[in-house]
Amino acid sequence: NNGVVSSLFATITTTEQGGTQSYGLFKYLGPNAIIRNLNVVTTVGMTAASGSVSNGVQYVGGLAGYMNNSLLVNVTAETKMGISVNNSVLHVGGIAGMTTAGTGFESVGNVKYNGDSTSWTIQSKSGSQINAGLIAGSATNTYVNSLNINVTDSVVDLKADGNSTLT
Repeated sequence: NNGVVSSLFATITTTEQGGTQSYGLFKYLGPNAIIRNLNVVTTVGMTAASGSVSNGVQYVGGLAGYMNNSLLVNVTAETKMGISVNNSVLHVGGIAGMTTAGTGFESVGNVKYNGDSTSWTIQSKSGSQINAGLIAGSATNTYVNSLNINVTDSVVDLKADGNSTLT
């Protein structure tokens, strides 16, 4: 876009589902996807399914649910999360739920977490595994060249019952 920085504001609301699901401004960023010069403010809300979800895997990120061999250049992100799951494996991150296969953060600036009590609330009702991170919930074969994190308070509310694990 000729060096012009674009700003996007998104609100994503959904209900926990079975199978593998991805949520974010972009559901999936695949091989060779490049996001440049973008400011994004995202609010993600997920309510637990009313019953148990079979084989639920949820990838949730402010920018992308799942990044596979993708590149971010000159990107800023501010994300709020309100997530409740029943029986899923949850990968949740401020930028991406999961990054794999050579995904790169070339110049990611000002990843914000303002620390108020509504910024990130992640709750597991039963039998879930939660992987949560300010950048990515889970990452394999991912590189970071330049990253600036802006944290004003550090309160993340993670709740699990006796049958769930938090990582």
